[in-house]
Amino acid sequence: MKGKIMNILHLNTNFNQSSIYSNMFNSMNSFSSFSGRLYYPVQSNSKIIDDISEYVDVSKSLKKLDRFVYFYRNKKLYKDLQNIYDFKSYNLTLAYSLFSNGYLAYTVNKKVGIPYIVIVQNTDINVYFKKMFFLRGIGREILKGAHRVIFISQPYKEFVLNKYLSSKDKNLVENKSSIIPFGIDNFWFNNLAEKPKSVREDQIRLLYVGKINRNKNINSTIEVCKLLIKEGYKVKLTVVGEVQDKKIFKKILKVHFINYIPFVNKKNLIEIYRSNDIFIMPSIKESFGLVYAEAMSQGLPVIYTRGQGFDKHFKNGTVGYSVNCFNINEIAKKITLIISNYESISENCIKLVSKFKWSNIISEYELIIQEQSV
Repeated sequence: MKGKIMNILHLNTNFNQSSIYSNMFNSMNSFSSFSGRLYYPVQSNSKIIDDISEYVDVSKSLKKLDRFVYFYRNKKLYKDLQNIYDFKSYNLTLAYSLFSNGYLAYTVNKKVGIPYIVIVQNTDINVYFKKMFFLRGIGREILKGAHRVIFISQPYKEFVLNKYLSSKDKNLVENKSSIIPFGIDNFWFNNLAEKPKSVREDQIRLLYVGKINRNKNINSTIEVCKLLIKEGYKVKLTVVGEVQDKKIFKKILKVHFINYIPFVNKKNLIEIYRSNDIFIMPSIKESFGLVYAEAMSQGLPVIYTRGQGFDKHFKNGTVGYSVNCFNINEIAKKITLIISNYESISENCIKLVSKFKWSNIISEYELIIQEQSV
């Protein structure tokens, strides 16, 4: 970056909700070309984890009802920022979502001129743009005012540009947009599968890892298994994760071909990945789905939902297949296609999972931010 260190003010109101954010922030700060602090506002009664980074500023500035008054909340957070930071020392702000954090970055830009990069996520599209009509206008202004716009998947970019922007604004935003996914923990690269897996053609060991709720669409996965069994395959489905929907969980316990395992740590999970053949998660909505990449690191081909966060990172059939999450016949067909070319797809998974390595991801951000420093 031509010797210049970019000091970045990170804005993330959901910092503790996923390890993605701490991994991204810490990885970015580990680069010699970056320095920065992260602003994390929470409710006054929130409990904060003990091992949070010294570079994260937790501000107990929010009240429970603030989330219902969007513009008041943003005004309140901007005043809080003013009290905490010397804006003159920052070259850039990075907003980790379009609406919850992007409007704050937009406000800082309007008030003091600091350019910003904004990341567009699942909630921005499937909650704010789709359901909160009165905020669509500010969403467009945030996109137009950004130095760069980061979409975590191609389908999300296409959806926003084609549905919510005029032709003029679409061209403006598209020209400054990039597709950069989130990454997975280095644990998975330190324990990368050494060789492709092989599979028996008459037996299929399917795996799902994640929360047990309606959105993860386990009901469709069960129906797919039944269809494959009807077609003569021996099928075993392993389900790993925290129960959020007891009705779905009761159904799972009644199915003879399902092996349920409660939430486990990464060391145990890696053995579960390695003892199965195909990872399947046809979620109804999915921001990204770290578990797809985790499965790839262990050589498992993946079944993922068309038009959601993981789709189009790879050509269909390369590391698995995208599917209509409710089309049982299609999902079953894609599983048999994987079986017919299993070792080649498994090998691709191991080779291509580096796309989700944080050092590679931050290098992409470095190239983008370098443009701002010129």
